[in-house]
Amino acid sequence: MGIKCLFGHKWDGCKCTRCGMVRDTEHRYVAIPNSCKDKCINCGKTLSVEHSWSGCKCSRCGKKRDENHKFSRVPGKCEKMCDICGKKQKTDHEYEKATGKCLLLCTICGDNKKSHNYNNNKCTDCGDQKLLCAKCDITKTIIDEKNKKMEARAAKMTGQVMWQQKGLLLCKNCNGITCSDCSKDTPGYYYKVCPLCEKEHKPNSIIKKAIKQQ
Repeated sequence: MGIKCLFGHKWDGCKCTRCGMVRDTEHRYVAIPNSCKDKCINCGKTLSVEHSWSGCKCSRCGKKRDENHKFSRVPGKCEKMCDICGKKQKTDHEYEKATGKCLLLCTICGDNKKSHNYNNNKCTDCGDQKLLCAKCDITKTIIDEKNKKMEARAAKMTGQVMWQQKGLLLCKNCNGITCSDCSKDTPGYYYKVCPLCEKEHKPNSIIKKAIKQQ
């Protein structure tokens, strides 16, 4: 404190205009651009303030939050996008049955999926036959494309089918259909033994038709 202020300061808000002393009161805050902070124009003190939310984004500092989005549907896709922050979100397909086919087509994005009407494991519309394991009565999915190539290479080298993944086996001996879970492993080999006739599956006994689990 200067001598000139011995008998009192001359305050201009938070700062004395005579000696320059600062007090922590009566600040003159102004907003700092692109920030949720205010700054006193007299002493430079900064103060954090509440965000000014406009939906999911603060209009002052630009911070985003995962709530109060303003979604609009994306044309031609089963998804919606926030008009403010650009976040995308999947939406439900709107399926309709295709004329004369066991197929459901999405009217928005064109996605499709099978829609059979099975009765006693046979579709009453197209005649598709659902193949079941004779042992456990469960429909299985055959090996994928990657493992099919592995099977083919193994069959050429060993003359037998090498099983990598769950599938359906057609026994060439008894014509019975069983899954790879129910078929028995042959000790020391990669191929299986039919649980119905107790004989080894012959090479290339994999059922070629892809069966999706219902």
